[in-house]
Amino acid sequence: MGSRCSPTPVAFNAIIELADQLAAQEVEKVTIESTSDYWWIWLYILEAHGLDVQLVNAREAKHAPGRPKTDKLDSIWPAKLTEKGLLRPSFVPPHEIRCCGTTPACALTRERTRYWSRLEKLLEDSLIKVSVVGAELARLLLDQVDALSAQIDRLCRGSLPRSACGGYFPVRVSQ
Repeated sequence: MGSRCSPTPVAFNAIIELADQLAAQEVEKVTIESTSDYWWIWLYILEAHGLDVQLVNAREAKHAPGRPKTDKLDSIWPAKLTEKGLLRPSFVPPHEIRCCGTTPACALTRERTRYWSRLEKLLEDSLIKVSVVGAELARLLLDQVDALSAQIDRLCRGSLPRSACGGYFPVRVSQ
């Protein structure tokens, strides 16, 4: 079967029509170049129509030797590379994993993130810069770890027998 190249608008109904055409022609594999976030709609719709879709890094397809330099031929190039098996597909999580939002663990993570975002916004609305406060807290924590380390070191070297220290080696935490 000969190849055909025609532009397809990035509109929901146009992509569905294309997916129907590709499924009717029994296309074995569809290759999509990953450019920003524009490929998601293509992936979802084409997969929903039962097509085998592979996402490839656009840079790999563009830098393969022998690439044509015109836009129309450039659109056929990934198909030719796919036929020859020269493109390495990127990892796209399976549909079951992408729909993770329904599991309890994902719901808890989403809820925790929502609370942290609210807390950060509340602090920043109060003119408290979170990154500055975080750096100050980290410095105070490191000071406490240093003090605790020195205290344990004194205990192990002083009154406690060496066997009670459990092979403790003092560690200096640098800031």
